[in-house]
Amino acid sequence: MKLLIATVLCALNVIAAGAKVSRSPKVMANFIVLGVPLYWLRRLAAVQMLGVLGVALGMRWAIIGLFATVGFVAYFLGAVAVVARANLRHCLPPLLGLFLSISLVILLTGEVAAG
Repeated sequence: MKLLIATVLCALNVIAAGAKVSRSPKVMANFIVLGVPLYWLRRLAAVQMLGVLGVALGMRWAIIGLFATVGFVAYFLGAVAVVARANLRHCLPPLLGLFLSISLVILLTGEVAAG
């Protein structure tokens, strides 16, 4: 289950980071509506890719994955807050990312605690 959740979380973040780096018109429009400065696109994409790297390493060393996944929880909490502030109801990806991140934190916490 851990591998499945990690794979989906990583795939979604790689796709999202790629859309940000390529300045997809849909992503640009969403950022404008949300009031997020466009110069944040590459920085947010870099954070996502570093998180993906951490989760991937976490499949071997659980503590690294746990730290990376906690970072994703913070990232997606921020994304959900920005979407909520803009009063948009159609933005499912941040909620999905938050759900997957929390799920993976729970699984990795158990693995780290077990030793």
